[in-house]
Amino acid sequence: MLKRNWYLLFFLMGCKPPPEVSPQRYAPESNASFWITSKADKRHIDAIPFIDLSKLENQPTMLGILDLFQLGLSNSPLTKKTFYDAQSAASNYGIARSALYPDIKINFQYLRQLQGFQLNNTLFKFYTTTYGPEVILNYALIDLTRQPNIESNYFLLLTQNLTHNVEIQKVLKNVADSYYVYLYQKNLLIAYQSDLVDAQATYTAAIERLQLGISDLTNVMQAKSVFLQKKINVVSQEAILKNALITLNTTLGVPGQTNLNVEDFPDPKTIQNSLLRPDELLTIAQSMRPDLKAIKTKILQRKADLKKAFATNYPQLTLRANGGQYWFNQGFTDQGNWNVTFNLDMPIFTGWKITNNCRQQLALIEEAESSLNLLQLQVISGVMTEYNNLVAALDQLNLSQQYLGAAEIDYKGTFEGYKAGTNDILDVLNAQASLADARAKLVQIVSSYFQSKANLTFEIGTINKNEAP
Repeated sequence: MLKRNWYLLFFLMGCKPPPEVSPQRYAPESNASFWITSKADKRHIDAIPFIDLSKLENQPTMLGILDLFQLGLSNSPLTKKTFYDAQSAASNYGIARSALYPDIKINFQYLRQLQGFQLNNTLFKFYTTTYGPEVILNYALIDLTRQPNIESNYFLLLTQNLTHNVEIQKVLKNVADSYYVYLYQKNLLIAYQSDLVDAQATYTAAIERLQLGISDLTNVMQAKSVFLQKKINVVSQEAILKNALITLNTTLGVPGQTNLNVEDFPDPKTIQNSLLRPDELLTIAQSMRPDLKAIKTKILQRKADLKKAFATNYPQLTLRANGGQYWFNQGFTDQGNWNVTFNLDMPIFTGWKITNNCRQQLALIEEAESSLNLLQLQVISGVMTEYNNLVAALDQLNLSQQYLGAAEIDYKGTFEGYKAGTNDILDVLNAQASLADARAKLVQIVSSYFQSKANLTFEIGTINKNEAP
């Protein structure tokens, strides 16, 4: 028997104690320790399945940026959160407005009880029955906190609605950024592949000249080194392009391995130079940015909260009325009953609670106004920065196209002269390097133009799902 008790004691010592005894055993041992999931914990976690992400096959038609906008908004968990936050705020606003109406309810009571009394050492028992309906009415006749509370919930609803708009614009901007980065990496790969073709041709020509005895091995090695360098660039860029596609898919809310067929940049020659003046852009931003409007509504909400806090200084008059009729044993009734109560509550001393509450609301108003001033400065900075970037890209666009045209002619002529024996390998490699630089610069400037245009559209608050930025 004693041996069995020892086994039981050792068994209990090896088991994890219940959480009410040692709750620390159910958490990580230290800040550097992993939490080991138990089988029971894993069953609870696995009971919640992952959300089934939408899967896209190769699209038979091109997806434009508007299609990507719609896809990104449909799959974004961020906009879903702000949507339901706004729905919750709308419900709270409705709840606050319910204080404008009386609270009326009906109550039906049925009471069956056993009672007794003693008389001359004899205990008498009897049953009593009471039942009947009653209507109860409650209404605050005077409540100076009611209207400020309604205003506070109304402005909170506006804030949540505008916050939802802010989140939509952020999603659209992220989609545009990821889309244009992907197109940039894609076109840069095409430029690198063209560089590789030129380097291959130069390397082949160098070998042919060596075989004809009109060139030495040094020229071949110089051409080969440039060829291998261009090949490395292509291989590296292919990996970068795949990662850019994964980033785009993640932004759109689709699996990273999805192959999307998206539209390329428009022809740079079709880009029109039409920009509003900076002061016009800033005026648009002041009236269109939803985050600026959201902070303004937040200030209005804080001011309503201040009025509500100050209104608690005043008395509150409440009406309570109820009426009904009760029946008793053998069908007796009270022929109806009612009562009306007026309740007046007036604060005398609250330990400076009301005063400190008002001070807190004043501080929150000052904080919100400071946030508005800070955001205004950030909006001005963002608009001017993206405007300057867009102007620079427009100025460089025509120059980069001329640069590419001149570099192509220079390389073609130099390469033909090299094959004819009038130019050496260094002339060809220099012309080839200039051509590669011109290709890369044009791709970069076109990408910078569209990214700056999307960023400027976001900064002035006009980015939307129905119009390409």
